[in-house]
Amino acid sequence: MSRDVITVGSTMRIPLLYQGEYSQWHERFMNYLEEQIDGEAMINSIQNGDQPLPVIAQVSLARNAQNAPPTLKDPKFWTAEEKKTQKINRLARSLLIQGLPNDIYSLIDSNETDKDLWDALERQMRGSGYGEQDRKAAILYEFETFKAIEGEQLLDTYLRYLQVINDLKKCGYKKDNRELNYKFLNNLQPEWKQYGTLMRQTKNLMDINIDALYNILKQNQDDFSKLKKITALLAKDFNRRKFYSKPTNNNLRTSSTSRSANKKQEFVKTDDKKVEKKADEKKRDMSKVKCYNCKKEGHFAKECKKAKVKDYNYYKTKMLLAKKDSDEQVLLAEDQAWMESNSDSDQEINANMVFMA
Repeated sequence: MSRDVITVGSTMRIPLLYQGEYSQWHERFMNYLEEQIDGEAMINSIQNGDQPLPVIAQVSLARNAQNAPPTLKDPKFWTAEEKKTQKINRLARSLLIQGLPNDIYSLIDSNETDKDLWDALERQMRGSGYGEQDRKAAILYEFETFKAIEGEQLLDTYLRYLQVINDLKKCGYKKDNRELNYKFLNNLQPEWKQYGTLMRQTKNLMDINIDALYNILKQNQDDFSKLKKITALLAKDFNRRKFYSKPTNNNLRTSSTSRSANKKQEFVKTDDKKVEKKADEKKRDMSKVKCYNCKKEGHFAKECKKAKVKDYNYYKTKMLLAKKDSDEQVLLAEDQAWMESNSDSDQEINANMVFMA
């Protein structure tokens, strides 16, 4: 039987207590008792103490007899109600013991009554008043320092955050939706930073709870992943066009073999494609050419007189052309010219693509 089944219990099985899980066990154990016959009486016995044993009523005229201890009634003469009461006391203690593993029960088994046993368990699990304050301080610190772990998935971060929120509530701390949502958005993985900024600007974070916020992020997670890939492709193409390797002084002093190896590693952009594209451009019917910028026919994007529009289609088109170019496919003349005339930095590409999600 799995630990989860043993821990949770059922109406037919007593939940078992594990270290560090007393709050959950306390609630489950009380629920279990409530489902039993005479459950309320057993809960009263545990929380308020056993019902006293039956005694014999004595009538004496002697004054000193008033201070004499009462005489317990012989169990053989107990009434049915008195027998039932004592049975409830014993059953309450028995059920409590069955819910405790040996390592915990051995710390408190010297207590004779079920109430004493219950109180000792409470002190052992929760600690003193000072210990409780330390626990509350630790939970509050965990909330204040909450942050996504490097490489952690959005779902895992969300589940950890829910646990922190639940612990805060159990300790009596109250946080409104705005504070909880801001805390979550500000401490996600770095790539979510700009999307979080957009969320704060377009959503009223006081009107939605943390679950609704997560669902919004989850719905956009696939689009966000695609945009990251587009950004990576564009950034790679931009860097490939802008930079190339240059031989250093050390390269020049190496052997002829080393020089040959260095030359193979250099990247120098050639004009072979431009020659092919110029020849192709002369043969093309300009009436069928469509401008990427204004979407009208008759001219190339590089010849367009209108201001450049950098929308989602702009970056999508650039990504497709960049992929073709990186695969060493020959681009059309207007495609190559448009690519070279629109160089965006990595930061600009990333920012625009995220905010257009």
